Amino acid sequence: MKRLFNYLLLCVASSALAQPITQRPMLQPLITQGATTQPIQQQPIPQQPTEPVNVGAQMSPTALTADEQNFFDSHIEDILQITPTRLNNANLAQVFSVTFYNVKISMPFGTGAMTQQGIVMRQGDHLVSLVMPVTNQSMSQLVDLINPNFKLKTIADAETLQDALNTLYPRQTDLNQNPRSNSAILQNGNQWTIITGSFFGKNTGFMITTSIDGTITSIDYSQGL
Repeated sequence: MKRLFNYLLLCVASSALAQPITQRPMLQPLITQGATTQPIQQQPIPQQPTEPVNVGAQMSPTALTADEQNFFDSHIEDILQITPTRLNNANLAQVFSVTFYNVKISMPFGTGAMTQQGIVMRQGDHLVSLVMPVTNQSMSQLVDLINPNFKLKTIADAETLQDALNTLYPRQTDLNQNPRSNSAILQNGNQWTIITGSFFGKNTGFMITTSIDGTITSIDYSQGL
């Protein structure tokens, strides 16, 4: 019997080895009954609630109290230095009815100072800043400042006005260009064009309209004459 059992065992083993590899039974993992395999789920990390940050509200300026404003009004000269100088030009006095001043304003900044300059005029008990043109625009402020005795009727009058305007508004020219190379006076009836500079290859200056008696009624600044 023992020999027969060994013979049968050998036959079974030989039969299993004789099968192709793809047909051999695969060993199955031992699974304990009742046990199941579940994928590991990552638990979300709880987020702490955050308050929205309103940067604009934190940076918004706050109006001064009356005492604070009075203090600044009394001590502003401690940090600001204002140096006015009168613009002395005979043609300015002939064309306009006010006195103009160049004002230099300096404020300490680091080891140096920040400086700005501008032109102002005295009108009664007030200082008024002169409008500086930056684009095509009406210059009605200048019309209100014209001396009633000044009339624009001849080329000589136009040259006087041109010199006064050049004093208030220094010539603006393109790089490497002679400031006087694009200076001109043109007349067409009661329409006058005074070219005082250039901007990106285009003439800049003032267009002026007068009444029959030569009174200036309008002044416009243009960057494309």
